[in-house]
Amino acid sequence: MINIIKNRNKKNHTASTELKSEIEKEQVKLLFDQVGMAISGEALAVTILPIALWSVTNHELLIIWMIFTYVFSDLYKSMLLFYYNKQPTLFSTEKWLFLFNLGVVSSGLAWGFASSIMIPASSTLHQIFVVFLITGVTAAANSLYSPVRLSYFLFLVTAFVPFTIWLFSKGQVYLLLGFCGIIYMGIMLFISYYSNRILINTLKMRFKISNLNSTKDILEKKVVDRTKELEKILALTKSTLESTADGILVVDLKGNIEFCNQQFLKMWGISPGFIDSHNDTETIQYVLNQLKNPEEFLKQIKELYNNPKQESFDELHFKDGKIFERYSQPHWLDNKIIGRVWSFRDVTLRTRLAYQANHDSLTGLPNRTALYDRLDHAINYCKRLNTSLSVLFLDIDNFKLINDSLGHDAGDILLYEFSRRLKGCIRHSDTVSRFGGDEFVLLLMTTEPKDVILVAQNILKAVAQPIKLPTQEVIVTTSIGISLFPKDGIDASTLLKNSDTAMYLAKKEGRNNFQFYNNSINQQSLKRLEIQTQIHNAIKNNEFFILYQPIYNLRSGELVGAEALIRWGHPAIGLLSPDEFIPIAEETGLINQVGEWVLRNACIQNKTWQLMGLPHISISVNVSWRQLKNSNFIEIAESVLKESRLDPQYLEIEFTESTMIQKSTPIDSTLIKISLLGIKMAIDDFGTGYSNLSYLKTFPFNKLKIDRSFIQNCTTNPNDASIVEAIIAMAHSLELKVLAEGVDTIDKAFFMHQHGCDEVQGFLYGLPVKADKFVKLMQKTKIRHSKFINKT
Repeated sequence: MINIIKNRNKKNHTASTELKSEIEKEQVKLLFDQVGMAISGEALAVTILPIALWSVTNHELLIIWMIFTYVFSDLYKSMLLFYYNKQPTLFSTEKWLFLFNLGVVSSGLAWGFASSIMIPASSTLHQIFVVFLITGVTAAANSLYSPVRLSYFLFLVTAFVPFTIWLFSKGQVYLLLGFCGIIYMGIMLFISYYSNRILINTLKMRFKISNLNSTKDILEKKVVDRTKELEKILALTKSTLESTADGILVVDLKGNIEFCNQQFLKMWGISPGFIDSHNDTETIQYVLNQLKNPEEFLKQIKELYNNPKQESFDELHFKDGKIFERYSQPHWLDNKIIGRVWSFRDVTLRTRLAYQANHDSLTGLPNRTALYDRLDHAINYCKRLNTSLSVLFLDIDNFKLINDSLGHDAGDILLYEFSRRLKGCIRHSDTVSRFGGDEFVLLLMTTEPKDVILVAQNILKAVAQPIKLPTQEVIVTTSIGISLFPKDGIDASTLLKNSDTAMYLAKKEGRNNFQFYNNSINQQSLKRLEIQTQIHNAIKNNEFFILYQPIYNLRSGELVGAEALIRWGHPAIGLLSPDEFIPIAEETGLINQVGEWVLRNACIQNKTWQLMGLPHISISVNVSWRQLKNSNFIEIAESVLKESRLDPQYLEIEFTESTMIQKSTPIDSTLIKISLLGIKMAIDDFGTGYSNLSYLKTFPFNKLKIDRSFIQNCTTNPNDASIVEAIIAMAHSLELKVLAEGVDTIDKAFFMHQHGCDEVQGFLYGLPVKADKFVKLMQKTKIRHSKFINKT
């Protein structure tokens, strides 16, 4: 008896050992069956990572890492797979597993290195990318390596622990991510364990079933397995339904509630006890008061009960602002309807994000994205019905000045009030959109000129009313450009471009008006664009040149200076005056390059004249406020003086009065630094712009240039004469020299001499000429004084 028991135990032990060996062999086989996908996926990830980090990580490090991973992981595993498939009996199961795990460790070490050493420290975006990649790789490896828990454990530890240590080493918010990494590893190991256990159990069952001698035992085992599987599926289904973000409700044909998950109860604020004791009709009545439109909801439910096969989808809007998506479908079993399944999804956040993506956060108006969408729909509508529409492009006049001087908070208030007034000027069917900055676009479903003009006039009137800001009231105006569909364009981009072009014409016409687009405007714009594009090449190709207009001392008649005036010898268009390209250079920022070219060449030319033994005179160069705002203007001036070796006292920089309107801390600082360099400063076009004269006391200007508009009629218009006299007197009281520009007659020259003007410039004294001809003027040194200032 004892021997029988021993033999039975021995057989059982042998069978158990054989089963274990077969299972291990099958586990290793599964590893090699799946390693092909692991190699392909890893090769792709290894290729992507260096590309993504190329701009922020050491290139040599990336290349070395990529080569290491390709060779010691992908190539190694590929060779191992090849030999395994060719001759699986070459090594024992334990030896194959050991060799396989070597490749796993190499792969894990490579990814551990990438996630801890190669991760960029300064780029959050690239860090996020690495996090996503390493998480994806380790997650994907779970299903591929889990047939043997040790394999996945080795990979996860070597690949993810260095990354977790890196997170803890960074401190601050990364600590939380480090703990998340630990949790993630725990979850992955649990999933690996659970998957492995299921796999082993499955393999055990398979081998045990194959060894059963009795059909009865096999059938009974299958029944048991099937029952367990169904229980597992049921448990998994219930777990899935409980873990979903959707609220699920299942009712039978009589309205009895068969199932609801916790999310459903939470979303609707219902207690489990209430559900257990009430049917669907009673539950619906219980929650109806939460909805904005309960009658519509009841109507849809009634329709579903009358049509059991019908599926239904809509949105439910709640009084507290929540939005649910509702979906309902019949519950089928054996081709029969046994009830209905309801699902509810909270889309409140998604809806709000979608709204924010299409609306301006400050004004609440549709943004540029929404405008294009609405404009496209409106154009399609007009094409179908053969109707038309109008696009109005608005820009607030001088908004930047208000924003810079009163602050961004005041600017935001102004923009909000501006948008509110625009909405009050249009119909409900029209659209007003904030296009960006201080630009707004209106979409009107009409092109009747009288209607469009009326809207534009109403806007100009509404906008011009005072706007109360925190520190003061301001009055703003707007310039409006109008394009019409289909006359001025048949797509959104063209209509917006042309209305924008018309708006710039309104600006040019003095602002606070509206202009309709026409083709001639477009031709002007194209010419401006052509000039803008070619300004770059003009400097390189030496197309610019400088003319010099003489400046004389009115008392002594001596030549004391010259004003450098730029001209453009365009190879295709011909000679261009500054008025044709300087404003474009101003708008596009190219004035900095053009201005530097003039400054450099004028200084070099003046120094050349001095080296020729000619009289030392001052050279005047015009500088715009945009050049002054350039942070390196002083560096440019110093570089020019150093390169030309010109004494700073022989350089005079002229600013227009409008420059002082743009007065800001950077410009103030630049003006002071210019003076400290020893460069003289003059105010050009004096009397035409800035009403606050405090800047004359603040900054060390040397000269005022009276604008030619006052000189033009000073001998015939008493008002102009009085203004000129006042300017001269004021300048002298401030110890400033006075220069009259535009002196083209003897009478004007006499008038200036009579009232004590210091210097003159104009056609009477000499036209702007090139440098070689200007030499002849310098050689004369003096004009015949009496010819111009003595009355005959």
